[in-house]
Amino acid sequence: DNLAYWCSKLESLGVPVVAIAGMDKQRATEAIQCGAASVAVISAVTSARDPEAVIRALQAAIALGKTLPIWPVPLLAKPTLA
Repeated sequence: DNLAYWCSKLESLGVPVVAIAGMDKQRATEAIQCGAASVAVISAVTSARDPEAVIRALQAAIALGKTLPIWPVPLLAKPTLA
């Protein structure tokens, strides 16, 4: 929800959002659905036995995210520090 919120706010300013942290195929798809311009991936690739296969899978997940419905944008971001 927070990613969709910030993507919507920053898109109106022309600021692209890059989703980071814990990216895998599912999270990459969801990040694109939320409006992220791209994803940053390190561990999923560097820890893989076949990094090229992981990169291909992530590219497919990103392409899939572009074809799926956009995630609903909440009115307010949820607090992350409490």
